[in-house]
Amino acid sequence: SLEIEQTKKELELVKDNPKLKEIVLKKLNYLRISSYGDIDSDNIIRSPYDCILIEKQANEGDLIKANQSIYTFIINPETWIIAEIPVSYLKDIYIGKRVLVKTYNGDSFYSKIDYIFPNSDFESKTIKVRIKYSLKDSQIILPWNLPLEISILKTKTAIFVPIDSIINKGDKKIVFKKIDNNVFKPVYIKVNEYFVYNDEGYYEVVEGLKEGDEIAYSGVFLLDSEARIKGIY
Repeated sequence: SLEIEQTKKELELVKDNPKLKEIVLKKLNYLRISSYGDIDSDNIIRSPYDCILIEKQANEGDLIKANQSIYTFIINPETWIIAEIPVSYLKDIYIGKRVLVKTYNGDSFYSKIDYIFPNSDFESKTIKVRIKYSLKDSQIILPWNLPLEISILKTKTAIFVPIDSIINKGDKKIVFKKIDNNVFKPVYIKVNEYFVYNDEGYYEVVEGLKEGDEIAYSGVFLLDSEARIKGIY
């Protein structure tokens, strides 16, 4: 068509200017598709977004059909891995935990757990955690589903107590620690993460109890009038 021929002349005039050349090429490409349904082999089609290629469904020389997906891009390079971890490792898991993620093809990168899902899977005895994963930083492209080996680094010992054992007093929390046979003493505790396992809620205790301490499973039954009068709690 006349418009295509005019655009070809424009392309010749701007051939030494890469930016203008690309603009005219886009125009020429549009005109060719509109008129003939084909595209020039040396034309470049650029994505309108700053994104990362995660899947390629076609190669050079392949026949492309209408509406066929050729590439898959992700616009936001900040994404996450949802990993299922056995509950036996629960004492080693907390937000900010540094982990080493290894794929089966040998790639690996360091990251951190930034969220622990509150519910566990009773049948598989696993709990889900979210691991931050930056495509921009790691440059490791992961499929949507992939078995991962997660190395737990710098483990720590944690104490967990059932939520039913805790008495709330304003913004403070109290449990009854066993000090002798059938004798319990109220102690203040500080807690961190909350999660659910086997339909029961638990808190991580960061202050007030040590490993080996025994507490009353339910604190409510110890709240009698004598304790209230004495101001024990």
